[in-house]
Amino acid sequence: MTLFELQEKLRKQEFEICLHAFEEAVDDFLSLNEVIDALLQNGELIEDDPIDCRCLTYCKNKQQPVHVAFDYHDFAKGFESNIEIVTIYKPDPALWINYRKRKR
Repeated sequence: MTLFELQEKLRKQEFEICLHAFEEAVDDFLSLNEVIDALLQNGELIEDDPIDCRCLTYCKNKQQPVHVAFDYHDFAKGFESNIEIVTIYKPDPALWINYRKRKR
């Protein structure tokens, strides 16, 4: 999935959010609407796993780094379906280089 395709799904509100993602966002004091807006404005696709049909994005929300993971299983199969937000969180700087690349 490309960043453009992902952003189009978000613009059209063709997404679902799983309970885990909602809980993680609340735990990190993140507003779903603000994170979606940030993804549309400055989002980056930092990881894509076409085999498992998952991707990880990075954006800045109120000058804070945020990661949003998506599942796009049905979209990859050619269905005009919603994508799913799997999790939303503030990344731990000890685990990331510039919040975009995993430390080994």
